[in-house]
Amino acid sequence: MSLDFGEVAAQVDGMVSRIKTGQKDREQRLRYAIKVISEVDTDPLKAKLERSAATCTWMTAKVHEEVNRDYDVPDCPDDYSALATDGSHIDADRHIPVGCGLINIGNARITYGQNTSAQLTSEPTLHMEEVVLAGNMLGLKRAVQECQSLAKMAEGTSGPSVCLVDGSFILWGITGQENVDYVQQLLKGGYLAALDKFRDLRLPLASYISFPRSTDVANALRVAICPFDTANCDKQCADEKKCDGLDGILDRDLFSSVLRTDQRSAIFSSRSKIIEKHYREHAIYFFYLNVGDEIARVEIPAYVAQNNDLLEAVHTMVLDQCRRGHGYPVVLMEAHEQAVLTGADREQFWRLVETMLEQNDLPASTSAKSLSKRTRWI
Repeated sequence: MSLDFGEVAAQVDGMVSRIKTGQKDREQRLRYAIKVISEVDTDPLKAKLERSAATCTWMTAKVHEEVNRDYDVPDCPDDYSALATDGSHIDADRHIPVGCGLINIGNARITYGQNTSAQLTSEPTLHMEEVVLAGNMLGLKRAVQECQSLAKMAEGTSGPSVCLVDGSFILWGITGQENVDYVQQLLKGGYLAALDKFRDLRLPLASYISFPRSTDVANALRVAICPFDTANCDKQCADEKKCDGLDGILDRDLFSSVLRTDQRSAIFSSRSKIIEKHYREHAIYFFYLNVGDEIARVEIPAYVAQNNDLLEAVHTMVLDQCRRGHGYPVVLMEAHEQAVLTGADREQFWRLVETMLEQNDLPASTSAKSLSKRTRWI
């Protein structure tokens, strides 16, 4: 056995002890956070957040309505369609003599009501452009293909419907690479073009984030309790932050106390520099949703946030999907099942690549390191 589980268990026990020791302090900070969100005056906070946007250390949410407001779920139509995509990929293997990778997009469309049906498909795509395979470029390409595939599937959709992707609409992976030509091509010709299509179709579109670790709203409350008229963290609080009473509080912690089951929060929008620099009119809004088992973050593009009918459709249909999926949207579960690549799939893919290279008299040998991993030693 290569892993010493006795040593690991001792370290895990120490970690648990540290967490338990800090639990009382964390509960106290959460009670304070709940008090702040219940008492905050929204209009002065909005103004202070705008003044502090350039000087605050924290990435804060943009506030558009009362931060502690809650919304009951509207009635869900009996007949509606849920569409979703998810993806997985195989990174390039530097031990293989040809640079290539694979993206597999899973598609799911489930129709409920009198004409119940389900269409489940997958779309594998081989990529061998060097730029795609550098760093996290393949993951970025995958996110773009997921959105493009969902937009294509949504064409011709009529009647009540909701379109879902898993994870954030914010392409965090482009950070530091925004000026790379290929990234700009993926953004403008791929991702934003797909969002343009959804906007033109006027369909409810959302991304679903399970167990979110976001702190955008909690950070806005840090600005609320800042004793200065404008929060300038580095200049005013270089040694000790005056807002440390809210340190470590996640948005989901806050809204687990604010929202009852099935309710959603007020809508907020992200101040991500990526969005402000590159997303044009497609600002990304979000709200938190109590699905019973957890507080989820649901992101929506601006055209959905600014249309109450589309916003309510997202609320009620996402919640219905979570009920049908035991706490997670069932259509996303089905899309994931179509997309997932097992260890056996990955091994077979590389064997297929090697075999076809050999059949065409092309170099197919792997590195000695790769070969040693595949060989069982006695």
